[in-house]
Amino acid sequence: MKEAMWRADPGGGYCFSDLLAGQDVLFSEDLLSEKPLQDDLLARFAGMEVDVRVLEEHILVHTPYRETHLRRHALKPLEESGAITVIREPGRRQFPAGTRIRFP
Repeated sequence: MKEAMWRADPGGGYCFSDLLAGQDVLFSEDLLSEKPLQDDLLARFAGMEVDVRVLEEHILVHTPYRETHLRRHALKPLEESGAITVIREPGRRQFPAGTRIRFP
């Protein structure tokens, strides 16, 4: 872990965040539990409309998840449930760069 952190930031400016402390998201059998990630995004971006790239950065910096978890484990289920509004080019189903997400 330290090796990866030093490779990512050789200057040592990294820090530990326990934003999702107490939630078994890294080492549980249900590794990709959607709920903590979805709840985090809904709370952090409530009332906002943001580009999907902002969400990717948030996930990388402030959660134990990877950016690859964003679309399949957060945005897709949230869109299907009606919890978010996705603003994208007509006919597109995915979340390419430039897609905007509106949080209630």
